[in-house]
Amino acid sequence: MLTLQTPVPDIRDIAQMLEQLLKKQAYKERFAIKRGQTIISVPVQDIAYFFSRDKISYIKTHDGKEYYLSMSLGEIEKCVSPDMFFRATRQLIVSYPAISRINVWWNGKLKLDIRPEHPAAEIIISREKVAGFKAWLGE
Repeated sequence: MLTLQTPVPDIRDIAQMLEQLLKKQAYKERFAIKRGQTIISVPVQDIAYFFSRDKISYIKTHDGKEYYLSMSLGEIEKCVSPDMFFRATRQLIVSYPAISRINVWWNGKLKLDIRPEHPAAEIIISREKVAGFKAWLGE
């Protein structure tokens, strides 16, 4: 007589699957921005990029609105989905829809053109980040 036995999953495999599920759910879907006496909810889909200027973090939306954010870019990077956002430079976390052109730059670097325009003159992705950036793009 033949009996089919289903293998018992290893507890480490189950723990790893649960950890991945929790990570996917941990990303912010919106940011609450305080403006005067009101609070504005900005969905992550509306965000073109996060940037830092003079040690202050900001959100720039696709329609060009700019909001102050009381988090560092490091904190922001941890709470947004890496599928939607990429840390292009120390001062910029960009969403894919905000990228209008990617230019091959000298010495293995890339130069980004984004919309709405970023306050910095040029956005250069370092050689060290190029491979990760291309993987993020799906190349």
